[in-house]
Amino acid sequence: MSWSKKINLFFLFLLTGLFSLGQLQRVELFTWPAFYVHDVIIFIWITFNLPIKKIKKCYFDNEERESVFKFFRNYKLEIILFAWIILGLIVNLLFASLNWQLIFYVFRFSAYSLLFFLIYRQKLISKKIIKFAFLYAGLMILFLGLLQYIFLPDMRFLKILSWDDHYYRLISTQFDPNYAGLILVITYVNLLNSQFKKLKLTLFFFLILGLALTFSRASYLVFVIINLILFFKHKFNYKFMLAVLLLIFFIWLIPKPGGEGVNLSRISSLNARVLNERAVAADLDSWQLILGKGLFNIPQLKSHAVLPNNILLLIVNYLGLGGLVLSSLLLFKHLPFCYRKNFIFFLIFLAVLIHSQFNNSFFQPFVFLLMLGGI
Repeated sequence: MSWSKKINLFFLFLLTGLFSLGQLQRVELFTWPAFYVHDVIIFIWITFNLPIKKIKKCYFDNEERESVFKFFRNYKLEIILFAWIILGLIVNLLFASLNWQLIFYVFRFSAYSLLFFLIYRQKLISKKIIKFAFLYAGLMILFLGLLQYIFLPDMRFLKILSWDDHYYRLISTQFDPNYAGLILVITYVNLLNSQFKKLKLTLFFFLILGLALTFSRASYLVFVIINLILFFKHKFNYKFMLAVLLLIFFIWLIPKPGGEGVNLSRISSLNARVLNERAVAADLDSWQLILGKGLFNIPQLKSHAVLPNNILLLIVNYLGLGGLVLSSLLLFKHLPFCYRKNFIFFLIFLAVLIHSQFNNSFFQPFVFLLMLGGI
């Protein structure tokens, strides 16, 4: 193994190790947007893999070179969406206002995407190792979450640090049961395609238990839908229905000491989200309804930043109705291909998409990284 491959493996396991620490590696400096230590690692990793020779090899090999005409023909929808994003930012800069923090978020998600583009295009690390590393990270989040639930079930003190207060819910290092639940569902999907044999059933058992302990209804829904798809995909394999029944059994069995968080029929959070979505929608001008406020341009309502929880409204807020139409067309273009060629990634992407109807999950940094790691 060459020294460059060893360094890339070191970066991968350093990244996934930090990933499992979640919000514990969050850094906040003055009025700057919060960032994570893994953001810095990703920047260094990209820098290491961007010498000029490698760029030339990546883009200008005779076998991989494409004509400009062919490129525009194959990716015209992506190019139109990119142009639409730029147009929205320019118009908002001229006629409204842009939150300077959007530069940071554009840089972050561009860096995440660029890193995995380089990894897959240059074949820096095999996909098998990448999937194993992120599976390991997901299992670590499960393990830390179970420890948190056993030894520190009362997390209401986090409200002092501006986090939501949770009582007898598994939040792990994400400090949020909804994101923790989605990560456990994605880890469940990744485990389906793993090489584990003797431990597989045990890991499935604890993943389903951990999911139940989140009391995240959106994550429950995603888990049920994913298993229904697998049930029909694998010719009515009863094991996937057993997984759903096991989740229901755990939900019935686990303690519910009181409080709104463990009440599955709660409507207070639903009402709060509806009010939030209405406020975001009402803040859009007529022309912003078409063009949006600009990608990652977080609206300021009542002196604080507010983002919609529903991904459809989020896209309208960022890119307008035009951006929503273009994004939908891209979805219909790529999802059937993913279903045929990369079924596991199809399930992961679908899980995030469904979860994003109720939570701002798609652009959550850890969920976004986990999606990229599943390609």
